[in-house]
Amino acid sequence: MTLLIVGRDFVIRRQEAARAAALFLSFAAFFMTCPLTLWDAALFAQISIDRAVEVLAINGLMATSAVLAVGTGLWSMARDSVRMMPAATVLGGVAYALGGSAYALVQTLALPVGPAGICVISVAMGFGLAMLVLGWCRVLCPFGLKRSLLGMSIACAMATFVELGFEAGLLPAREGAFAVLLWLGVAGPVWSACKGVGEIPAVDDTVGDHLWESMRTMVLNPCLGLFLFLFIMSAREFVFMEYEHIGAISVIGAAGIAVALVRFWPRFSLGTVYRTLLPSAAAFFIVLSSFPVGSVSFGAGFLVSHILMAAIALLALASLCAVARAGEFSSVFVGSILCVATSLAVLLGTNVAQVVPDDDALGAILLVCAMAYFVYVLASPLVDYHRLLREGEEGEEVRERDGLPQPHSDVLCAALAEERNLSAREREILPYIARGHRPAYVADMLCISEHTVRTHLRNIYRKLGVGSREELIQLVENVQSANR
Repeated sequence: MTLLIVGRDFVIRRQEAARAAALFLSFAAFFMTCPLTLWDAALFAQISIDRAVEVLAINGLMATSAVLAVGTGLWSMARDSVRMMPAATVLGGVAYALGGSAYALVQTLALPVGPAGICVISVAMGFGLAMLVLGWCRVLCPFGLKRSLLGMSIACAMATFVELGFEAGLLPAREGAFAVLLWLGVAGPVWSACKGVGEIPAVDDTVGDHLWESMRTMVLNPCLGLFLFLFIMSAREFVFMEYEHIGAISVIGAAGIAVALVRFWPRFSLGTVYRTLLPSAAAFFIVLSSFPVGSVSFGAGFLVSHILMAAIALLALASLCAVARAGEFSSVFVGSILCVATSLAVLLGTNVAQVVPDDDALGAILLVCAMAYFVYVLASPLVDYHRLLREGEEGEEVRERDGLPQPHSDVLCAALAEERNLSAREREILPYIARGHRPAYVADMLCISEHTVRTHLRNIYRKLGVGSREELIQLVENVQSANR
């Protein structure tokens, strides 16, 4: 009997592994054909011979995708819906694949299609892209932070190598491969929608007010990096500058960094990355960028900055998967935010490249944008430290004199943890729960199992004398009110 159970578990694990591998291969195909991944080696760019047609198609595609994503997100909030109808994903996948195939034929055969025809194609692809981004968000969110980051990194690196192979002429039939990859890329979300894979539990609205602040602090930085990376890559695709294949090199380097973080950093978590790794990398980039243009040091800083932004983009996707997996925000809402941000980034980058066609001028603009982002990343932990310092031991006098807000919940949690003698891991978990997060989200942030989080949570409840997450949040609020 024991052997049968072990054998059954082994078969189930093998089936789950095979399904996960198939889904990430489908994601790699989607990555290769998706117009959101615009750079010199992307297949969408390689088949685009007429640049005027490409710009028109991109503008219509991205505008349609952004508008539909905004509408879907608002619908999700108004209806309190946590799922998409399978028919929408299937219809979107078919529209995307057919629209992409029509675009490839127009570009490859130089068919005389007017602006109206290009607009029809772009609207079809835009509708499909919005539905597929939402579908992929639902597919990937059950994998959590580490597994989704590892799978997406490997898939993106594999796709980039294949794209370089097509560009170098090592792989034949580029246009035919593009059409095949279109259908492979939509297979993952369409199959998952039909099978009901990736459904997320209903969102708990009782702690919604506590989550928005944490959503801002944990997702704002990576989403800004994702937006900036796509903006820069889409601008460089239309104005070819000195550094060839910078997009492909960035994705491959970023994938290597992400895999190394997941496999060789036991304490890997998004909080540690954003508070330690990114500020250090930002300082490194700023120092290298201070050297004269054209020097080896400046070139190294330029390459490092793009690799770091690509790594931040992958971390942003993984963090959004973790947020959706925790059930705090629905996958529909999270996918809508992702689709709007990425579509607007590509739309803005494409049109900036048309307005500023000069290589040097555009390069200076993009460098300033990258510098501004890294200065922001570098300053963020300093601002947080300054805030916590003012809310420390002498903060009471400062607040009474200047009328400043009451202590931050993290400071109150630290005081409670010290008073009730919480362990080191319990001190890490307490602020997340006090901000309204669920155990699944905390498990992803701290890279531990959900079972371990729940075990520590029971100990926290016992030591603080509460019986639920809502009671713990109320306790923190009562302590904050008592300090007024």
